[in-house]
Amino acid sequence: MAARIVKTGYALAFLCIIAGIVYFFAANWPEMGREVKVGISIGVMAAFYIASAALWGRHRFLGRWMLIGGVLSFGIALALLGQIYNSHADSYWLFLAWLAPTLLFSVRLSD
Repeated sequence: MAARIVKTGYALAFLCIIAGIVYFFAANWPEMGREVKVGISIGVMAAFYIASAALWGRHRFLGRWMLIGGVLSFGIALALLGQIYNSHADSYWLFLAWLAPTLLFSVRLSD
């Protein structure tokens, strides 16, 4: 029972971190330049993937949550790049670009 409460606390903290990142982008969107927007989105994505790799061996539960955060931030980064640079890419191509690594990481999560 206690382990379930701890895991729920970690999951809620993770969701609060994601909400904070989304709020940061929403609150500061007009003031940030293109380079800053892209740099922060790629930095957040890299931070989640690095944290996942670091936590995977000893704390598998947290490593999985960080991997999910990395996959979500990758999708958000793709959407931001499409919106920032007005690439006129069809949304299904962006979805397919996001789907490929997501499927590969889902195989890792199922282990």
